[in-house]
Amino acid sequence: MIDSIIVSPIVHMITGSLVLLTSLIAAFLIGRRTWQQQPITKSGRIAFIAVQLTLILQLLVGVKLLDQGLGNFQLYIHYIGGMAPLAFFLLYYWKPLQNQLKETWAATAVTTLAFVFAFMTFVIGSMYVPG
Repeated sequence: MIDSIIVSPIVHMITGSLVLLTSLIAAFLIGRRTWQQQPITKSGRIAFIAVQLTLILQLLVGVKLLDQGLGNFQLYIHYIGGMAPLAFFLLYYWKPLQNQLKETWAATAVTTLAFVFAFMTFVIGSMYVPG
């Protein structure tokens, strides 16, 4: 059943845009709390989770496109740039911090790095799109 589904590269571009948007919003919301030296708010936590969900969706669409034989020329940039943000989130969860201010700093670093890597991958990947 899944093999018969064909995904358009436009879907990958749209989900990539969502990753950029959610990671930028999360970095802003959490970074502002870091600047104010306050713990993360509920909206910041929701944005933090939204980034991870959009990243997972983006990876699933990307894997399906690779399965369809698309994107072979940009394979490594997608592996490194696409999976690195999830690795940052994994590192964040592997070592939970008890201090709320340190947790806010770590969440800001993770969301900022996720945005930078997603932006890099988006820009470089867009260079290889035919047409």
